[in-house]
Amino acid sequence: MKCFLYAMAKEAEPLLSETKILSKRQAGFASFYECKLEGKRFIVGVTGMGKVFAGSGVASALHLFPSIDAILNIGVGGSLDAKKAPLLSVVIGERYAQHDMDTSAIGDPVGFISGIDKIYFDSDKELMKTVEAATTSLSIPTCRGTMTSGDTFYDDTENRKRIQKQYGSLSVDMESAAMAQIAFTHHVPFVALRVISDTGETPNEYARYVLPASALAKQIAIEYLKNLED
Repeated sequence: MKCFLYAMAKEAEPLLSETKILSKRQAGFASFYECKLEGKRFIVGVTGMGKVFAGSGVASALHLFPSIDAILNIGVGGSLDAKKAPLLSVVIGERYAQHDMDTSAIGDPVGFISGIDKIYFDSDKELMKTVEAATTSLSIPTCRGTMTSGDTFYDDTENRKRIQKQYGSLSVDMESAAMAQIAFTHHVPFVALRVISDTGETPNEYARYVLPASALAKQIAIEYLKNLED
């Protein structure tokens, strides 16, 4: 069973409003809905914002619903390259890193996760293909690339350029890399998708574009479900 994870209720609501909700469960702060749409059963989870809630949400989903065989983190995000990833386009994550993870003072590379000794966590290749097929069907401009996550919302170009230079990433958010890490440790296929809601180039972009971006994310999730084999 597929699991769609969102950080915020306003990101998940467009999809939930289209589905038949069979049950609801709570785990800590996270809410999980067992849903049915297009003849398919799936889970929608709202984890809360930030890396701690995101990682906790993945772990909770996998413990509550052992039948989950893939996690798709869908939401809005900020562009780090407005030419490649403009407003209301889609970035599909190929790999993920935490831009605020830094133990370089003891000799590690910036972004290094001790214990599992990785900086980047990769998406599942088949999930990337099926998600991209959905965006292609909807004629939404889409690119693949590195996503970076951290517990700060940056709306300035200086910090965005710094992160882009360090990791070569196309987008920034507050959850995807943490979710990718926990999915990796649980050996569950993972992919994240971000509809670009802000580029940092003009004021108040996020406030203006978060709802249209969330509506596009809903369309992508529904198209993905349509294309799933029974």
